[in-house]
Amino acid sequence: MVRTIAEQSPEAAATQPDRVVQHWRSVRRVVSLTALALGVVVAAILVWSQLPGNRDRCCLGRTLLVVGSGSMTPAIDAGDLIIVRRIDSSDVAGIAVGSVVSFRVPARKSMIVTHRVISVERSAGGSVVLRTKGDANEYPDSFVIGPDDLVGELAWRVPRLGRVVLNLRTWHFVIPMLIMLVLARMASALWMRAVDDPAQRNER
Repeated sequence: MVRTIAEQSPEAAATQPDRVVQHWRSVRRVVSLTALALGVVVAAILVWSQLPGNRDRCCLGRTLLVVGSGSMTPAIDAGDLIIVRRIDSSDVAGIAVGSVVSFRVPARKSMIVTHRVISVERSAGGSVVLRTKGDANEYPDSFVIGPDDLVGELAWRVPRLGRVVLNLRTWHFVIPMLIMLVLARMASALWMRAVDDPAQRNER
């Protein structure tokens, strides 16, 4: 004979809430571990992008840069983190006037600047070059940007995050961050244990 829900024993009915509790415990653990892993990966990428020799390297076709001056204020402020989309040499001619690009200064290759394109021209040799200017600067840049100097075009800006990235490179910031992560993990474990204890007492 098939039993109806009303005819089920008290022991069988009591297992239903327990299964729900166990399910949500598993969900919480998965979400907590996923968020922790994602945070570690993002922090690692941000720090890697600012290490010496990596400042203009691409990761999945994107380059992470920290703006160091206010030459693009108010569109971009000093301390902002910008994500730059890589552009192939053959696509430089398609860059529109008004776009914001990052490039190496021709006379100082180690210096990367982010300015707005004010004109797209042809050099004497026939190659495409860009003339740029900072929004906050009175005059255009005194040089033109060729395909070999171009790092990429601005894709996204995160206000003030660049300052955090720069601080991540210093031990006096990393150590407190590690301590905070450990304390957050301990607090999460204590909270999950406090939630689990009433359920365990009810089972007894």
